[in-house]
Amino acid sequence: NTNQVEDWTERGLQDLKLRTIVTPRKPLPTLLEDPVRILRAVRFAAQLSFSIDPALVRAARDVRVRYALENKVSRETIGCEVDSMFGTRDPTRGIKLLMETNMIDLVLPIDDVPEGEGQEETAVGVESDDARGHKMEEEEKDGALVRTSMYYAGLDLLARTQALVCRIFTQAPDWDVSKRRYLWYAAFLQPIYGTTAALAADLSKRGRRNGSGFYRLL
Repeated sequence: NTNQVEDWTERGLQDLKLRTIVTPRKPLPTLLEDPVRILRAVRFAAQLSFSIDPALVRAARDVRVRYALENKVSRETIGCEVDSMFGTRDPTRGIKLLMETNMIDLVLPIDDVPEGEGQEETAVGVESDDARGHKMEEEEKDGALVRTSMYYAGLDLLARTQALVCRIFTQAPDWDVSKRRYLWYAAFLQPIYGTTAALAADLSKRGRRNGSGFYRLL
């Protein structure tokens, strides 16, 4: 034992100095081999206040990585990584990275969004296949916009909460991690709950309350 750090990649020490998370091998094959690695990278970035190498971000956006994470990794494993990220001091960084890598809707899905009111029918009261298909496309686009706005609203409130709380507790390094994690969750999910609460109430009348977006996140 020489009590010295051995840098087998010959770039690890430099990456530490740059505070950047980089895979030792090419990022895309690394993520395809184990897609959970991108969630770990996000968690480490949030925990250590590091950035993620742009090449790793581009690899994470590959549809094959998304497919592998969605179909080959259990929800429990994904949830554990996200929960650990919320246990860090900088979950805002983690949420930003999840949005940057297009993973946010996969790890924190929101399926139910309010639908438009007063939907119009055709002149004969029955929609054609083309009209129905067009309407479905428009509803999907509207739903995606609503979900994106909810994520951004949650991120904004989380960032403001984090900035305020960290100033208050800057001299309290022993602040209870569990309480801190619950606060981060509450800040991020509050706008999502506010948007979906009315929908959840409506769904409960039809016996589908547990299927709403907010309750799925929980």
